Amino acid sequence: MLNYAPLFALFWLFTPSASAQGIDAAGKFNEASNLYTAGKYREALALYAALDSLGYQSGELYYNLGNTYYKLNQVGKAILYYEKARRFIDGDEDLQTNLELARSRTQDKIPELPKFFLEALLDNVLDFLSLGVLGFFALLFLYGTAAIFIFQLRDLFAFNSFVGQLLKYTFLVLFALSLVLFVLKSSRLATQRDAIILNPVVNLKSEPREQSTTISVIHEGLKVQISRKESDWIEIKLPDGTKGWIEQRAVGEI
Repeated sequence: MLNYAPLFALFWLFTPSASAQGIDAAGKFNEASNLYTAGKYREALALYAALDSLGYQSGELYYNLGNTYYKLNQVGKAILYYEKARRFIDGDEDLQTNLELARSRTQDKIPELPKFFLEALLDNVLDFLSLGVLGFFALLFLYGTAAIFIFQLRDLFAFNSFVGQLLKYTFLVLFALSLVLFVLKSSRLATQRDAIILNPVVNLKSEPREQSTTISVIHEGLKVQISRKESDWIEIKLPDGTKGWIEQRAVGEI
């Protein structure tokens, strides 16, 4: 069942500079959530957006911004903030459901370029697991491996048996795997620049100027990759691999 209720239980905000200003971020968040629940979406949006503009970042804040924009029929911005939330709470079922619902209201249904099986599998794993989850498992398996080594040094029978050896090497493999996935996820987040089209209609140009040839017409809510920037223009790549130029103001970067 689709859940539009704002999140209250988990509210993590990380911005020391804003915190130093004495702002009651949690109080503002709860006030905005109460306004949302009362159906006062524009008032709620003003408070959520104020926290966002101060540099606060959390999956819960972005998720609630996405919900609020969706209620205000601003699908492009709803998708933008759902995508931002995925960087923090990627495995959340309500988030994924609401994101898919928002995507269903977009006009462009551009198929992605086919990928090699292993590449597609890796992308699915990285999309499903958040950076925090991968980091947690890496530490868990590291500590587990260290604990087994300590028990073996103390010559405890259970951990020098075949089962103990199997457990140790299993933890080592899982630690290495989770560490590799953590590094890959971190690298993707640091290098891949994705964005959402925010304008209702955008002309994709062959060159970074208005007078150039229009390659295609794209619409609000489409997710694209940013390749490079030139003045007030950016080159983007569509899901099918098509490249072209649009004005930077037409997108919101994730």
